[in-house]
Amino acid sequence: MSSRRSPPPAPAGGEERRALMNTERSKRVSGPPAAAIALSAILVATAAGCATRTGIARIIADSRNKSAEEWPGGAAAQGWTNDLSNLGLRDAINIALLHNRSLLAARQEREVARGRLRESYAAATPNITARGGYTRLDDVSRIQMGQMDVALGFEDNYSADITLRQPLFHGAAIPAALKMGEIWSFMAEETVRAAAQAAVFETASAYYDARLAREMINVNEQAAAFAEALLRDTRSRKESGVASDYDVLRAEVEVSNARAELLKSRNAASIALMRLAKSLGMRDTGSLSPADELAFNPQPRPDPEDAVRTALRNRPELRRAEMELKFQAEAFRAAASLWWPQLDAFFTEKWANPDPHASTSDTWGDAWTAGLALSLPLFDPSRDGRIIQEKARLEQAKTRLAEQEEAVALDVRQALAGLQNAEELVESQKLNLQRAEEGVRLALAGFANNTRTSVEVMDAQTALTRTRALYYQALHAHSTAVLNMKRALGILDAEFGAAGREAKDHDAK
Repeated sequence: MSSRRSPPPAPAGGEERRALMNTERSKRVSGPPAAAIALSAILVATAAGCATRTGIARIIADSRNKSAEEWPGGAAAQGWTNDLSNLGLRDAINIALLHNRSLLAARQEREVARGRLRESYAAATPNITARGGYTRLDDVSRIQMGQMDVALGFEDNYSADITLRQPLFHGAAIPAALKMGEIWSFMAEETVRAAAQAAVFETASAYYDARLAREMINVNEQAAAFAEALLRDTRSRKESGVASDYDVLRAEVEVSNARAELLKSRNAASIALMRLAKSLGMRDTGSLSPADELAFNPQPRPDPEDAVRTALRNRPELRRAEMELKFQAEAFRAAASLWWPQLDAFFTEKWANPDPHASTSDTWGDAWTAGLALSLPLFDPSRDGRIIQEKARLEQAKTRLAEQEEAVALDVRQALAGLQNAEELVESQKLNLQRAEEGVRLALAGFANNTRTSVEVMDAQTALTRTRALYYQALHAHSTAVLNMKRALGILDAEFGAAGREAKDHDAK
């Protein structure tokens, strides 16, 4: 005989009894279809993107317009109050070391390095974070205890905590990070030193160019004055029946040619002054005028192998490449330590409402936790990939250093060969100039005695003008070759005191 189980009695009072530790209820949210929401989001994002692009374009245009309106009309508008009408080479270099924009930008590498060094300290110093939060619940869990309905929480929940985490052992990652920060500081110094040498080389080269352009004006002014005087003399001789129409025509052509060359040399001088002004950090030439003369100062040529060794010790790009190699070695060391265990100490202080120790108490309370955290990597392909990358970069750094050493050695040998060629060119042009001057003297003497024609005198003067130009060009080439040799040896900053100035500026900061 089977018995039928009767249903359980209804709860007292007709109310449904809550189950023990009832989970939090969730409410269904009604709203527009998902497609409409997605379409609205796309339209909003598109409109925001267009507005952003338009705003950026407007900002750039406004900035460019402001720059154009504020562009200074001269050196005075830029704040230059010193007279540059009699500027020597060393004075020009001193100005460039203060105002050259490329050098000013390079000096900011020191700040970048300072930030990198401070960032590297984070690998060894404690990390402290603070958090705060507020949570609003739609409902809380409840439990029925006899006739009592007890809530297991509160709808409003507040919390705040401070956590301190101190790395204790991360393999070689911590010392490697500190070492990389220090190396970066040295790399920044070599970057600034290279920029200082580049500023010195640029300024000195522009100075020599401006000085050569000034000499070429003098040469062409003399040639034009001589041609005009000869034209007057030839016309006078024609009236006396000594010279022909061809002689006058030839003299007129010579005057036109001399004036054209003078115009070209003046234009070249104007451009050379603009380049010099730019290297000095000026936007306008103002009263700028180089004072030092182009002169021949023979320089002792070092032994090629000794010169290469000097360059290998001093060239800033090699010193930076050497530091990049050390930096990459530390990066590889840090990557290899990714497979080492990591041990950290931590401490957390928490304040919360409800009280962390009594969740049914609607009051503020605090609690703390402390301990050690040990992590041991077991399987992570990305770490192997990181090690492979850093090892390859290390080999690249070694290869680049060797390549740069070879390039520097070639640069030094070419600079020495260029210096020797420039010295020989000056000596040959000096002798040639003496010959051309003597040729003009003889032609004028014959012209005065009616044994030479004006055409012969013009030919002699043309040869003298060309020889003078070649002589000054040879002096310019020699000055530039000396400058290039010092650059190739890596001593250009020390030669002009730039190294000491950079060190002084760095110490002042």
